[in-house]
Amino acid sequence: MRRARIAVGMFVVLSVVCFAASNAQAGGLEYNGAGTRAAGRGGAFAARVDDPMALQLNPALLSDLTGVQLMLNINVGLYNACQQRPGTYEGEEDPRTVYPFRAGWIGSRFPEVCNETPFSPGASLAATFQLAKGLTLGVGVLTPYAAGATRFGSADGTVENGTLPSPARYNMVQQNLLQLFPSVGVGYRPIPWLAFGATLQWGITHISYTNYGTAVAGEFPENDLRTQLDVSDNFTPAFITSVALRPTPSLDFMLGFRYVDDVRGRGTVTINALDFDDPAADNLTTTLDNVRLVAPQNSAITFGARYGHRRHGTGTLLNDTTQQSLRGATFDRMNTELFDVEVDVVYELNDRVTDFVVTLPPGSAANVPGIGVAPLPNVIRLGHNWKNQLSVRLGGDINVIPGTLALRLGGSYETSGVNTDYAQLDFVPGERISVSAGATLRLGKIDISLAYLHIFQGDITSTARAGIGAEGVGLRQIASTEGDVINQGTFSAQFDVFSLGANYHF
Repeated sequence: MRRARIAVGMFVVLSVVCFAASNAQAGGLEYNGAGTRAAGRGGAFAARVDDPMALQLNPALLSDLTGVQLMLNINVGLYNACQQRPGTYEGEEDPRTVYPFRAGWIGSRFPEVCNETPFSPGASLAATFQLAKGLTLGVGVLTPYAAGATRFGSADGTVENGTLPSPARYNMVQQNLLQLFPSVGVGYRPIPWLAFGATLQWGITHISYTNYGTAVAGEFPENDLRTQLDVSDNFTPAFITSVALRPTPSLDFMLGFRYVDDVRGRGTVTINALDFDDPAADNLTTTLDNVRLVAPQNSAITFGARYGHRRHGTGTLLNDTTQQSLRGATFDRMNTELFDVEVDVVYELNDRVTDFVVTLPPGSAANVPGIGVAPLPNVIRLGHNWKNQLSVRLGGDINVIPGTLALRLGGSYETSGVNTDYAQLDFVPGERISVSAGATLRLGKIDISLAYLHIFQGDITSTARAGIGAEGVGLRQIASTEGDVINQGTFSAQFDVFSLGANYHF
């Protein structure tokens, strides 16, 4: 009981650290591997997971975690992404108006615009408590492994050191996504070869999104309106359920499902006019309250299969020394296996992600220079229309020093979830190939893990035949139903992920 109280106290303190580290990163562009050990195996960890990340990956296997365990995973993602639009700048060369950019850029080709905030830290914290033989409770504060804070160009909507208006400003200037999932789960193994479990999650979501719109057709910066959407949803429910089969000590199979409800946020939209006009003029600002955003989230089905090659002479239970060190953990695969290999197949149900819908209060209007009070549409649909994705993940461990040091490798392939007509900068779930490596070193009761993951994403070329640009992406053509298509061109991206994890056995 004393160890359990110590673990609970540490969990509360570390939860604050986890929340602070996860601020402004979670949500958005997810990559493989929830947890350090999973990242080192290319995400292929669902059938094996033998640490508190079972809460996220396979709650049925919580049942194998005995005693009390406390885990903290910290990851740093480097997200390099760019958009190259075709076309050239247009504008009105009026010598009576003083523009910050002057007029030399008119007629020049659009430059490539890249993410200027690639560094995204994050953390997840989980603890497990054995309630009875084969019955374990897990709690945690989990975040998506993702890059959620992105900014394409400078924060003021410019590129090239402030000399050009960003060609991507109508699509996105910056976004800041925070999504936390306080979680509680339980795993139960009634018989040796069968276990099942479930995790309930209370999602907390905040979205801040900035881009530019226009009050008239055309891409004249002097007519631009800067729009910033800030919404929060303090209850985005989700759940995970799974069943695990162990027909022999060397074989593991699992089947799991995760559902996440739509984000239903409320907040404000702020619209600034004259952002690119005469710097001496007073900007016109309109703030709208009680704005609503409904953003569908994807769900996923996971199947995993694992083979572990056992060391000669080892049984199911640990030896007495390791038993004392790890407080009675039933299975210690670092000690009992030479190596293992796992394949996971994940089918992501992205077709739920159709439109993000922004609803403004009835009668909303904005102050627009030269127009006066311009009425705003009541409903703005931000088209995404994702496709379902299939991900195949392969990975495994080699226990080079049994019970002390494990090395791991992994890789994955994921089909594209992008409808190229609707490709845009906020979320780009393209075709991906990943490679990864990692290691775990056991020092007494603590396991220290490291992982590196690189994701190659194929370029996405959008012809935007669906005609996005009039009203389809972002708060853009504010008072006009006409406008340029702004998501044409080539989108490119790649990830580098570094992860550090620690799991303490009380």
